[in-house]
Amino acid sequence: MAVESMVSYAFLYRFHGSNLFADRAELATFNALPAAMSPDWWSHQYVTQTNQSWSRILTANPFFNVVSYSNTFGLEPNFPYCTVNHPQAYPKCVASSFVKYGENGLVHMLLGPSIVETKVRNRSVQVICRANYPFSDRLDYEILAAVGFDFYFRIPQWVDETTALCQFAGQKPQSISAENGLYRMSIQKGLHRLSIHLSMTTTVAYRNNTVGVYHDPLLYAANIKYSSLSHQPLN
Repeated sequence: MAVESMVSYAFLYRFHGSNLFADRAELATFNALPAAMSPDWWSHQYVTQTNQSWSRILTANPFFNVVSYSNTFGLEPNFPYCTVNHPQAYPKCVASSFVKYGENGLVHMLLGPSIVETKVRNRSVQVICRANYPFSDRLDYEILAAVGFDFYFRIPQWVDETTALCQFAGQKPQSISAENGLYRMSIQKGLHRLSIHLSMTTTVAYRNNTVGVYHDPLLYAANIKYSSLSHQPLN
């Protein structure tokens, strides 16, 4: 579900322009997907549950249409299509990072390190983003443009615009003011370097006598001790 959610939310943002969808795409990208994968990326879960206390073969089958071992980690636990889907997730995320906006605009939609080479009004534009996002709130850009264009940076809903800054090389930082979640920069022909500072904070969400601790796009998880047991495939 994480892969499908990432792709669907990214499409919904492109269609509706609602910042909520892009934020949810990033939440799935940075939290739901890696939580369902083993560290070496060779195994995944078919059923991933919120606040799941264990991953094991169950003595009963509580699920309607999946088997009792569907919440274990494996190359193909239950159905094969997740084995096919999961390596598509991050390539599709990167492919959705930048989108065109009208005839003269380019939007960095899903934030993170990435490169785009495209054309605006039939002239070449290259944007390189160097960042450690979502672990850092700073994104550095190098833009090489053969024509002037409007570059838009998507401001996530969790950002406090009073503390977010944009700084072009050799200039003083300036505050960010977004319209419909987008901060517009007028880029002239040539080479430009700039940085965006988002100023992340830690927040707590309360639900049903539980809490979720977020560092904006990242959701914290308890470091629970565990032991691993492997066996031959059951399929």
